[in-house]
Amino acid sequence: MTRSPLDKANKAQQVMNNYDGRIERFKAVMGNQLPMTAAIVEVRPNVLITYTKDTFPIQILSKAGISLPPALEKYDWRSWALSREKLDEINADVIFISTWQGSQQDNQAARSALEKLTSDPLWLQLNAIQQGRVYTVGDYIQGAGPLTANLILDDLFRYLLPTKL
Repeated sequence: MTRSPLDKANKAQQVMNNYDGRIERFKAVMGNQLPMTAAIVEVRPNVLITYTKDTFPIQILSKAGISLPPALEKYDWRSWALSREKLDEINADVIFISTWQGSQQDNQAARSALEKLTSDPLWLQLNAIQQGRVYTVGDYIQGAGPLTANLILDDLFRYLLPTKL
């Protein structure tokens, strides 16, 4: 049995309705905890990447009532690399962190870079670090589309609402 284009359109609409419903449910349960700020950072072997307002993951957070820290609002998609001296720009209520998933050698180098980052005094001064609100997310955060959107929402529910569901 083959699916008709109408079946696919209906399925796509179902996925979007489910997504929209999850966004609204998250916002309702978060209540007066919103708005809040969040940064998404990706640790690569030789650079720290911050996600900016023009990226898919940040657009999902925005729909959920979560904004970037003010210092990151100035960046667009071309301004991802973040130097150690600018770590204060990711000072947010929450930080989601991912490590680069490339070759085995790159993975090890990214893990080493993460260890170095998490012991850096500038990192340790960030609000999210001091409040214990840094959460590891998968490399799917680099993606786009309905699967990625729902995985990001899964993280929001898991990390920001663990005792409320």
